[in-house]
Amino acid sequence: MSFENTILVVSASIAGCITMIGCFITFQYAKSRKNKLIFLFSINWLCQSMFWVFVALAHFNYSILLMQIAIIPQCFGVACFVIFLELISSENVNSLRFSILTIITFFLLFFTFYHGELVIIPGYGVHNAGLVRFFQIIFSPVPY
Repeated sequence: MSFENTILVVSASIAGCITMIGCFITFQYAKSRKNKLIFLFSINWLCQSMFWVFVALAHFNYSILLMQIAIIPQCFGVACFVIFLELISSENVNSLRFSILTIITFFLLFFTFYHGELVIIPGYGVHNAGLVRFFQIIFSPVPY
């Protein structure tokens, strides 16, 4: 394992731990206040922590399959986050925004699993390439 790969594994593991702490704190808050909206936000944190754990494992094992699996909880986490933001600002979810998110999610999953645009860089890990990188850049911050 090279130095660069070690840095990737450690930083992804730290991100996974930090987001898991965020999940635990928001879940406890939601439970104590009986607030379903904050519970939805804690599910987002849980999904993001699962994403980072799978990313760390993918870099550690140089596994394309683990990197592909990492995208799935990220998709659920972003969907929970979008629903959370919509419910904070209004009483319902904007169907147009959620439809756009669904289309972007479909393309991200399609290019991740069926088009095979993940590459192994020896000494560095597994990384997105081509359209997968493009859709994940769009998908990660969710255009709002």
